[in-house]
Amino acid sequence: MSAMTRLRMSPGSEAPRELNSLYYEQRASAGGLLVSECIYSDPTGRGYVRAPGLHTQEQLSGWKQVVDRVHAKGGYLYAQLFHAGRISHPSLLPGGQQTLSASSVKPTGQLYVEGGVKKEYETPRALELSDIPPLVFQFAKTAKAAVEQCGFDGIEIHAGNGYLLHQFLAAQTNQRSDKYGGSVENRSRLLLEVVDACAAEIGPERVGVKLQPGLTFADLVQPEVEVRESLSHLGPELSKRGLAYVCLSSLNGEPYYKLLGLQAPHVGFDVFERFRERYTGTLMINGGLSVESAESYISRGKADLASFGVPFIANPRLPALVAEGKRSADLNPAGWNTGIWYSKDPSKDAAGYTEFE
Repeated sequence: MSAMTRLRMSPGSEAPRELNSLYYEQRASAGGLLVSECIYSDPTGRGYVRAPGLHTQEQLSGWKQVVDRVHAKGGYLYAQLFHAGRISHPSLLPGGQQTLSASSVKPTGQLYVEGGVKKEYETPRALELSDIPPLVFQFAKTAKAAVEQCGFDGIEIHAGNGYLLHQFLAAQTNQRSDKYGGSVENRSRLLLEVVDACAAEIGPERVGVKLQPGLTFADLVQPEVEVRESLSHLGPELSKRGLAYVCLSSLNGEPYYKLLGLQAPHVGFDVFERFRERYTGTLMINGGLSVESAESYISRGKADLASFGVPFIANPRLPALVAEGKRSADLNPAGWNTGIWYSKDPSKDAAGYTEFE
């Protein structure tokens, strides 16, 4: 199961509780890998109300219970770590501080803040060079806490969805002239520093990376030439590092490009096949896949494994269903109802979350 933001953590503490433990337990299976919803790497990277942290004792204890429930069913659980960067709001951050990004490029759109109201995104502050080492350290510190204090089997570094690491990778949001901007090598530098720092703390075999070049839902669209360039550079760089896996996620196919109002896919080549040519490690693919297309990529050697998000919402026993011969058309489609993806009312958190069998 790929990471999916569901916004159902305990109000106030943003720690997992029994309901969240049940959700992950329902989707766990012997030998199966689950990736948690995105967990902010430090409080300056918080991007949502009731998305989880991994910093307070209550949060650490809550995640330990979730991990124990998954392990009891023979499953594995990785913690996805992210920093929201500009996709946040000062009211969500400590002391109301300004949001952060590679450069001071304001995103268009709105987000929900405390009280269930929407506010416009604000112009972020470009990170100073002196800000970057502490940010990298926080990723590594949180990775270590995830594994050593909560028992996670590993972590996944989120470098997609228009969040901070993606903001450095993309020229649209990275207008820097220092060693972190300009060329694809420089724009990739921060991601690779975070990867190396986390690997040094917990071992590269416990570190995964999620890439999502091209389209996002965060006012960030990379042109096709930049997607090709980024995949061509990051493939060999990540191959060197002996990671657990790289998850390449794509919103460039159906139905995602249509949800963004586009008439055709934004990228004209197959990103999975392209990256497979450049990356020699374990490749996980994600995004817009059917059971049939995932099996095709794997059988042709174009991927090693596939992860699913939305199909898991209403089909918590998805691996067993596929093993029984179910095809995509046989699955419960209720997860595609976007109205159940997130919850704004804690009293109704179970709806669209743990009610499926």
